[in-house]
Amino acid sequence: RLINGYLVPTAALHGPATIHSRLTSYIQGPKAPKWTRRMSPLQYQLSYLQILINTAQTNGAMAIYSGDCNRQIQSTTGKVVNPLQIFCRSNKMEAPMVATLHHLPGYYTWRSPTQRQQSTIIDHIMHTPLPHNITIGQVGTMNDEHTNTLSDHLPIWITLSLMDPIKLT
Repeated sequence: RLINGYLVPTAALHGPATIHSRLTSYIQGPKAPKWTRRMSPLQYQLSYLQILINTAQTNGAMAIYSGDCNRQIQSTTGKVVNPLQIFCRSNKMEAPMVATLHHLPGYYTWRSPTQRQQSTIIDHIMHTPLPHNITIGQVGTMNDEHTNTLSDHLPIWITLSLMDPIKLT
């Protein structure tokens, strides 16, 4: 199951007409399920992401999530510091971009509108445990003259290799 999404930023970074504020209104409104009433917009999104992942795994499939997470997965201290890290650990999700690219100088997925330099890594590709016949080839960002002007985020990509099931026996 491929899931592409946008996770809302922290409450401190939202305005009156943002997804964060609209989700807050919905969660606190009469049409929202009662179990969501005490959730933050991020908790609400992660709950639905959990449902999608559980459904994929129940049906014997892996789940791949990609998108703007508005937070980093990697921690410089090794401690879990945000809800996305907790979510990834509890679902045994791996983030191949963290392992292969985040240590490289000049690597980023988002730049601040006020600076054209490296800013941070908040766009991710994450996956649940891979089946034995799928491997990750490469991951990266498209960072060229054309894609650099389209958005403050760079497109991210991953290649998956499917091994021939006949050769596995």
